[in-house]
Amino acid sequence: MRKSIFTLAAVSAAALTLSACGNEAADADGDGEISAEEASDAMSDIKMTPGEYEVKASFTEIEVEGMPEAAKKAMLDQMGNVPAQKMCVTEEMAANPGAGMFGGAEESGCTMDKLERSGSDMEVAMTCKVGEMSVVSNMEGTMEAESYTMNIEQTMTGGPTGDMKMKGTVEGKRVGDCPA
Repeated sequence: MRKSIFTLAAVSAAALTLSACGNEAADADGDGEISAEEASDAMSDIKMTPGEYEVKASFTEIEVEGMPEAAKKAMLDQMGNVPAQKMCVTEEMAANPGAGMFGGAEESGCTMDKLERSGSDMEVAMTCKVGEMSVVSNMEGTMEAESYTMNIEQTMTGGPTGDMKMKGTVEGKRVGDCPA
């Protein structure tokens, strides 16, 4: 399964349109990994508003091992101007926002390392394996019923351009009903 770093960031964060409450640490069995079942249990009281969400990701820092400054600047300029993506959150997804909503479903190649909520604040850490590449994502931010802002830090190793670190922001908001 091939996924770009932007896709991993956007898909991971797009579903964070959550209204979180309580203070939850999802690793119920203490094994250091959050299973799909544990994530689903920790998020069982979260209520999302179904509908179409517009997601914008912008990266403000990038470090690429061995890449010339001009090439890094061009990459950062391109990643800072990524068009908004739209995502439909169905009634079923809104009623059951388990680990799959974060890209943490077992079949996705991603594992959730951390999922904590307190009020409208949330922290998520996950590791995704795509072939020889590994992407570690740490996200924290604020979610409301129909919008969110998440700061994201990603570290990629084993990729074709060498090791890469990126920092940015993913913002999303509900823009209406899903198209028919």
